Amino acid sequence: MHTPLDAFAAFDPSPPSDRASVPTQLPTAASRLRRRLVGINVAAASTVLALSWTVRDGLATRVTGPLTLGMILLALYTLTLCSSALWYDRACAVQCDPLVTGDDEQEQR
Repeated sequence: MHTPLDAFAAFDPSPPSDRASVPTQLPTAASRLRRRLVGINVAAASTVLALSWTVRDGLATRVTGPLTLGMILLALYTLTLCSSALWYDRACAVQCDPLVTGDDEQEQR
């Protein structure tokens, strides 16, 4: 007989023996990657904000056709956000997932 709490069994905290098997370098690697991601995005946002504050009406300057300097800066900022998110996803998979790097197979042998 199933109880309503059986559906949440997957969310129960792991026993201490499972937590001990997590390599100590994983939290360090994840923290380092997170700091890099935040640093890249803060630098990009700060650059756009600083330029908009200093240039002011210059952002409305037409560069080519209907494109203005402000539109190009926002497009570059969006590109930076998307590329840094993709980089972060790939870096986390490579540095924090033992199945991607093959470390799990070596440990089982």
